[in-house]
Amino acid sequence: MSTVDIYDSLVSQFEKGIADNNSKMIQDFLNSDRAESLKESPSQYSVIKELRAKAYTLFGQFMDADVEYKEGLEYCLEAQRCEYMVNWALSNLTLLSITNDPKEYVPTLRLGLKLLDEAEKYAANYVSEEYALLTLANVKAFFLILINENDLARTCYSECAFTPIPVDVYNDKKAMQMVFANYFKGLSVAIELKDKELLMNLMKVISIDDGVLYGDHGLFKKFYVMMMDAFDSRSEFGAEFDNIFRLMNKVEEAYPTLKHFLKLISKPDFENLEKLFSEFK
Repeated sequence: MSTVDIYDSLVSQFEKGIADNNSKMIQDFLNSDRAESLKESPSQYSVIKELRAKAYTLFGQFMDADVEYKEGLEYCLEAQRCEYMVNWALSNLTLLSITNDPKEYVPTLRLGLKLLDEAEKYAANYVSEEYALLTLANVKAFFLILINENDLARTCYSECAFTPIPVDVYNDKKAMQMVFANYFKGLSVAIELKDKELLMNLMKVISIDDGVLYGDHGLFKKFYVMMMDAFDSRSEFGAEFDNIFRLMNKVEEAYPTLKHFLKLISKPDFENLEKLFSEFK
């Protein structure tokens, strides 16, 4: 069996196990020793190690997941290491699906913040260092608010350039997936802080309707158009929105304003949404 066949088989087994919610299939995936034969193909091996880490988190085995991530990092291509580290850090959010006790999840999130700090040294190898650093800022700030470090969250963006993403890159579904997959975290931070300047800067990066963004419109209208465009064009953006929507039931004390926003947008209650956004400063 070739390494390609082994790789494809393992990925298929994991994905089918997830799709079918089949814990036995996922456990069989973890019990397989076929992954070790992929070490001579570093990019494939690191992908499988990350999938193994994700599988362990599903079973609440976070220490085992960290071992898999750490081993996989050694084989990860330089250009992919920043994204790999971000995914490793985000695995710490999984604990929030098990507990809403800050005494349990805050130490884990602090470990995630350390991983994000380490990821900075790989940002220059990402397809765009600028957008890699913005992604790290979004995720760090999101974590910091979860542990009630709101003032520190604001400082995460001090060196971000907020350059608009070119339209051709925006429309390329395979381009900068890490950026879009974590972008609503930054928007969530701006909403929670009711920070108009931060929200405008973040919208500027991914807005494709400059007529609305820079026109004579209310802040919510600008945000809504930007959000709908992103939903239509980037599936990662919508998937993250859904994930954060589910997460808010666990962490509403840290994110009361965001929780209120999500409640209003789910109706949707445009009148009160416009009122909410008019409070931003």
